[in-house]
Amino acid sequence: MLLPTGTQLTPPEAAVRVGKAIEKVRDLDKSNRPWENSLGGQGKATDCFESHPYRFIDPKFKLSDF
Repeated sequence: MLLPTGTQLTPPEAAVRVGKAIEKVRDLDKSNRPWENSLGGQGKATDCFESHPYRFIDPKFKLSDF
C-alpha cells in the first residue's frame, strides 16, 4: 500500500513496513545474502544489525519512540 504524498512514518512504523517488504521478496535472493532493515533489527540470525546512535543526540528523543 502506498502512502499519500507527504505522509511521514515514525521509525517503528517504518521498520514494520520495511520488514514486511523484506519478507515478501527475500526468497527471490537465491544467493541467501544477509539483509538489513536499518530500523527494524534482524529478520534472521545471519542478518546485519545497524545502529543509529545519532537519534540520542536529539533533545526531543524518547525511548518510547522505539
